Order: sequence, then C-alpha cells, then structure tokens
Amino acid sequence: MAARPDLEVPEVEHPYAVAMRASRRRARWTAMFVGVCVASGVAITAWSSATPARRVVHAEGQVDLGREARELTRAARGRAAEAQTALERNLRAAIRAGVASCPELGACPFRVPESSRFGSFGASFPMIATSRAEALSVLPPSHAIAALLADAQRVETHLAAGRFVEATAYARWLEPRAPFQYEIVFVADSVKAPRVISASEFVSGETAGRAYLYDFARGDGAVVCAGDISEASSRELDYAFPVDAENATLSGRTQSLEGALERDMNARIARAVSSAMTWRACATPP
Repeated sequence: MAARPDLEVPEVEHPYAVAMRASRRRARWTAMFVGVCVASGVAITAWSSATPARRVVHAEGQVDLGREARELTRAARGRAAEAQTALERNLRAAIRAGVASCPELGACPFRVPESSRFGSFGASFPMIATSRAEALSVLPPSHAIAALLADAQRVETHLAAGRFVEATAYARWLEPRAPFQYEIVFVADSVKAPRVISASEFVSGETAGRAYLYDFARGDGAVVCAGDISEASSRELDYAFPVDAENATLSGRTQSLEGALERDMNARIARAVSSAMTWRACATPP
C-alpha cells in the first residue's frame, strides 16, 4: 500500500478577516480551501479503506497459525481416547483370565518407586484404586492419560486467547507424549475404611486385593506384572488441626483426623503395591 501523502493544509483566515478583503482575493482563498478539503477527503478515504484490508489479511494469518496446534491437539486427544479404551478392555480381560504374579517368568521389567503421589495417593507412579465391580464396569480415568489431556487443554486455552505461537510450541510437545509408559491399577476385593470414633480415637482400616501393572507400549497395551497385597492403616497417628483462638475451642479436629487417616491408608497401599510389583504376570487356572 502506498504511503499516506503528506498534505500541506494552508492556514485559513478568520471569517471576519476574510470579509474585509477584496472579493477577488476572497474567491481565490475559497477555491484553494475547497481544493485542499477535497484532496484530504480522498486521502483519508483511501487510507481508511486500505487499513481494514490489511487487518483482514492479518486475521487470516492468525487462523493459519492456529491450524497446526489444533490438528496436533485433536490427534493427541484421539490417542488418549484409544489408549483409555484399550486399558479398560485389556484390564477386564486380565481380571477375568485370573492374571496373577508368575515368578517363573522373571522379574517385572518396570521398577516402581516406593510411594505414589498421584491423585489421592499423593507423582512417583500413576495408580488407580478401584473395586472389582467397578473395574469390570466403569474404570476410573488413567492418570497417565489424564496428564496428556491436561496438556491438550492448555494448548486449547492458548488458542482461545489468541496466543498462537505458544499454542503451537506446546502442541508440538504433545507428540512425544503419545507413547504412555505404564499405569498401576489396584483392584480391591475387600475394603474396610478407617473410621473416626472421636477427636482422639479411631478404628484402623484394611484392604486386600490384586495390583496390575499395565504397559501401554506392549502391543495395544497389556498387563505385564501383578501382585497381591493385604494392607492395614496405622494403629497410631500424629496429625495437626486448626485452633480457634477466639473461642478457645478445637475447630475441625475430627475432620482433620479423618483426612489424616485417609492419607495414611493411601500411603500404605501405595507402598504395598510398589513392593508387590516384583514378578511378571501370567494367566492362572481358575
């Protein structure tokens, strides 16, 4: 687009001064003023009409910038959905086939940390805790897959805000995340939750079941390790609670104890699961 011309607008005399001049000079000034106004109007019109055209091109460029990020995010969500479906299908098949620990096949190929900080278990390793009935019907979402979906949501947030460079950079990082590693699913056969009796007394909880280590990269996904666990919560527990100084009362002490009991039980389950992931898994006779 041509540069906007520099217009020299002549100084217009006050109407009272113009009226005092001869009609010959009045006519000449009037003609010059009209000409300048017309020229200015044409230039302004041309400049303003060109500006929206430039903005339209810019808007189209923004759409192009976001296309790659949207396509990569859509593909990542597709992989996540396929992986979750395969996890549910293969885990149910393993439960029905009686897959268990088989020391004769050798050590588990994964080294599981001693504790888990995923979800309610506190992010050393991803673990889902569920009942057998739930595992055979509606399995909770995988933590490993949920991490990818959270990153996909961040890309979409950048796109919605018009941050196309950030969105594209983040979306390109999703691709290496496609091969998930593993997920541990603890399927409880029995659960007795810890119970608070008073602000200073409680009954310990206990649970028993089988943990499965699911390898996302093995074919379309497979249970590769398994182990049985039986665990109880602590008999004694230290916990903190808020103090209402104004009323000199212990506020929320029972609720604090309930939270401490839940965290203790989850931590002990996570340690037991980690210890149980020792051997490879195989189907066993019913």
